Amino acid sequence: MSSPPPPPDRLTWPRHLAQLAQTAADAPENESARGDLWLLLQSAVSACLTRHEQSLGRHSPQDREDLISEKSLDLLSRIDSGQWKPQHSEPQKIYGYVSSAIRNGLVDDIRANVRKRRILAEPDTLDAIRPTSPSHANVEADQRTFAEALTECVGRLGARHRVIWIFRTFYDMPSKKIAVHPDVAASPGHVDVIQLECRKKITACMESKGLRSHDLPPGCFASLWEAFRAIHPGPEGDHVP
Repeated sequence: MSSPPPPPDRLTWPRHLAQLAQTAADAPENESARGDLWLLLQSAVSACLTRHEQSLGRHSPQDREDLISEKSLDLLSRIDSGQWKPQHSEPQKIYGYVSSAIRNGLVDDIRANVRKRRILAEPDTLDAIRPTSPSHANVEADQRTFAEALTECVGRLGARHRVIWIFRTFYDMPSKKIAVHPDVAASPGHVDVIQLECRKKITACMESKGLRSHDLPPGCFASLWEAFRAIHPGPEGDHVP
């Protein structure tokens, strides 16, 4: 059983969260407020995860980062949709809501990792999933199929969303530099939100085609990089600090 949450008088971030949620609800076009809300959610989720890891077990750094991003975006989506209105709740209830969400996510991840270890421990299963060496023709076909699918999925994004995704994915630009680019013009926090929304949409789009967006076929990156440079030439020559 997890330890009880801290007393209400120590719950400063839930009060701040309620205020930001109200601001975002009053002015949906206020990207700065939404970016601040996102950053606060990340911080709150990270703190709750640290507390639950003490009793449930620790994640690897990468799994931890993925879980924080996933749950923060999920909570932000609930606020955007009106499914969750923290501005109408007491600090203790806000804390409990966020804490429960991250605890459930951590438990789900632990169970998934246990199932994965059991599968990999079975020799027959390992033989069944071990890939055979593909032929050159098959590799080229895989590259072409993946590139066409990813290009189509990215094409479904809005113009600014595409630019942010391309800058982060192919140029590894930090949020602060992406934010000040003239084709973006947003706060760093809002850039993070858009990047995660893009990743979620692209993942769902690729899965609908029977592909996984992170399974890049060998030798496919170069052709993808050229294809997306045709959509946006990148930050070269622009005034990016």
